[in-house]
Amino acid sequence: MLNRSKLFVLVLVLTGVLIAGCSNDDSKTDVTSKTSETTAGVQDTTAAGNNLPAETSSPETSASVKESTAASSEAAGTTITNDNISAKTKDYILAGQGDKPDADKIQWSETFLNLVNIDAVYQEYLSDSGTADDIPGFAQYLTLHAPIPDNWQDLTAADLLKAYDEKISYVELISDDMYQVYVTIEGADVPYVAVNARTGYYHG
Repeated sequence: MLNRSKLFVLVLVLTGVLIAGCSNDDSKTDVTSKTSETTAGVQDTTAAGNNLPAETSSPETSASVKESTAASSEAAGTTITNDNISAKTKDYILAGQGDKPDADKIQWSETFLNLVNIDAVYQEYLSDSGTADDIPGFAQYLTLHAPIPDNWQDLTAADLLKAYDEKISYVELISDDMYQVYVTIEGADVPYVAVNARTGYYHG
């Protein structure tokens, strides 16, 4: 009877040890499983973060960029237009007036014309209700409103020396922008040409 009692107690002890051991294994398994799930979640989050776009622009940002680009394009377009006006105006004055009589042509010295800030005068022309791209109209306006060069007498003297090998002795005002140019011939000062101080054009 005593042996059976001891045997029963031993069986109970061993059963308790086995149950405790199994319980610990289950706990370890749960901990390991949770740890793995957590690690996987972190990895998934990191991977997802790596695939996020670097930066998305708001509608306001996009609009600002578009406005800036449009402003730059508009400014560039204005520059191109002015360059075209300048080139077209010079070409018209120097070679584009066809068969008009000289008295009806707009006349300039090429030296004077190349010194004019045509773009600036064109802006004034538009402000004075001038018609855009009206080359003949603008050429007439330029002839009347271009600034007179401070050194117009030196420029005229250089033109006359190149064209006729004559040196100016002096000039005198005729009216408005027109001056009489004198040169010395055989020891005497004689009227030689009349010159427009604004355009540099002279005629005998």
